[in-house]
Amino acid sequence: MKGEKRKIFTWRINLFIFIIFALGTIFGILISDISVPSLEGYLFNQADVLESNSYVNVNATYSNATASNATASNATSSNATSSNATSANSGADAIYVQYIELLSDNIKPGERVYINFATAGNCLNGATFTFTNETMGLNFVAQLEYEDDGRMYFDVPEEAVAGTYDLKEILLMGTSYSGGTFSTSYKETTGHDFDTNLVVEKDENKKDIVLNSISFEKNEVEIGEELYFTIDTDVEIISAKFVFKNVETAETVTTYMKEKDNKKYLTFATNVRGGNYEIETLTLTSDNNTTIYSKNGNNDVKQYDFNTTIAVKEVDLINLEYNNEDIDDEVIEEIKNSKTAKTITINADSKAIVSSDVFDAVKGTKKELVINYRNNQYIFDCSKITTAKDVDVSMKVYSIKNTTKDNDVQSFVQDGIIVAFADNGTLPGKATIRIKQTAELKNVLGDSGVYVYYFDEITRMFEKVDKNIKAKDSYYEFEISHNSRYVLTTTPIDENMIQESEDDVVNFVMSDKVYLILIILALVLVIVILVILVVYNSAKGKKAKQVKQEVNEKVEETTEAPKQE
Repeated sequence: MKGEKRKIFTWRINLFIFIIFALGTIFGILISDISVPSLEGYLFNQADVLESNSYVNVNATYSNATASNATASNATSSNATSSNATSANSGADAIYVQYIELLSDNIKPGERVYINFATAGNCLNGATFTFTNETMGLNFVAQLEYEDDGRMYFDVPEEAVAGTYDLKEILLMGTSYSGGTFSTSYKETTGHDFDTNLVVEKDENKKDIVLNSISFEKNEVEIGEELYFTIDTDVEIISAKFVFKNVETAETVTTYMKEKDNKKYLTFATNVRGGNYEIETLTLTSDNNTTIYSKNGNNDVKQYDFNTTIAVKEVDLINLEYNNEDIDDEVIEEIKNSKTAKTITINADSKAIVSSDVFDAVKGTKKELVINYRNNQYIFDCSKITTAKDVDVSMKVYSIKNTTKDNDVQSFVQDGIIVAFADNGTLPGKATIRIKQTAELKNVLGDSGVYVYYFDEITRMFEKVDKNIKAKDSYYEFEISHNSRYVLTTTPIDENMIQESEDDVVNFVMSDKVYLILIILALVLVIVILVILVVYNSAKGKKAKQVKQEVNEKVEETTEAPKQE
């Protein structure tokens, strides 16, 4: 009897310990998943208030803000899982620059610059660095990359012009606790002095782009009107930046080359004043070089006698157009308050980062937002823009055969075109992308039957975006909702390498409902185990009791047998 009571007592103790352990586990998950990140976010928010005038955070010392704690292993979207990015602490979304150091001072175009770089707060999903040469009025953007060993670097664009460049802005893309992405911009103009510069040396092996001639269809144009021109160069150019000078006021304005039906044109932006304008400088960019031509040959650039005067007339505009570098609070208000504008066009050749203010100004309206970047375009239906964030609209378009850095894609696709966007993550809304059909793209892809795939760097598989697209007005068009690398090819990729679209897959970092479901499932599992244990021990007890009863009966029969004799 005592043995039976001891057994019952033992399994009840074990059951009690198991319940405590299970509840402790669930409680521990909740604490690590919600409380700690929320507290961390709160502390970072407080630190940001204290350090609002400095890019260095309060805990950004050399011991904890070097490349050793901000490598690919802990600074990518791959570790932004439910363990550290839940929606329960979404109010704490924030990301901060702790430290940046360039490990190379002098570099040539196309070469790699290694850096020490660290951030705090949410998981880092990507970073864009904007460098500016104020003397020549030039900018270039570069994206944060990782070596296989975790070292961080960025590539100086091959077309970068020789000169000294200062780091003016860092755009950080973070993985939100709600499962999406967000961006934070650190600018010199908002009090963040990075005190970091880079000297780009001249590549003597590159020859200047030769400008043979340029002529305009007419010498009088209205603001917003398309002014077509013919330009003769020795190589194909992907971007042309015109700086016009007002003959009467000496005011300068900038405009950029665009293309339609293989014809080149330019337009004067909405904020240009009427008057007579002469070409002051012309900056030509090919896929690997940039050459500047000037009327007077100042600043050590090539001289060219443009001999062109354009009369610009002001008119009431239906559509609005601005250069991204000219957008300020006044322009934002003009965009937001415009009742007649159907299309807002932003030219981003010189400044690739489009402010969240632009998206916020057009969000939910019936307008169309067109962003031009080196003859390629983003087109947003503003009624479908759901969030406002800073977006780096730069992109690189190149042949798979001619690249040495996309081995992961080359192992699956041998011929095609890669469109590599900056690491913006989820865009403010779905966008139509228009990729200019250059001579190289036409040679690789032709005019029709093009497949578009998104390459998932984590799963190393592809998602089908579109198929059988045709070159329309000399552009390839397809829709995307997030930025990464996309592949354009005339041959469909093996179905074994295709995964379902993210839109069809449940995202377990999407909302509190998912975590509630997981917790309920955990509790149900505990209850099921408890029931099984109770049933098992009850059955075991009954069986033991039955066996004991049978044994007692046999003993009684054995003891009673002699009496019957």
